[in-house]
Amino acid sequence: MNPEFIIKRQVVDAEIQRTVTEHQAEVKRCSCGACTTASFPEEVKAPTQIGNNLRAFGLHQTGPPQKN
Repeated sequence: MNPEFIIKRQVVDAEIQRTVTEHQAEVKRCSCGACTTASFPEEVKAPTQIGNNLRAFGLHQTGPPQKN
């Protein structure tokens, strides 16, 4: 006997792997005593911050925008 219909269920899982990229800026002092500091990449604005992939994952966890 053939089934009338099939009910499917799926479980979606993700492995989380942490990747840390460290950026360093050298500070050098010239003979006149003034210090010059190298620049960081434009997107690096804080000593520690969340990367784009983790930010997107967090947004995905909150679900789609709710309609009023």
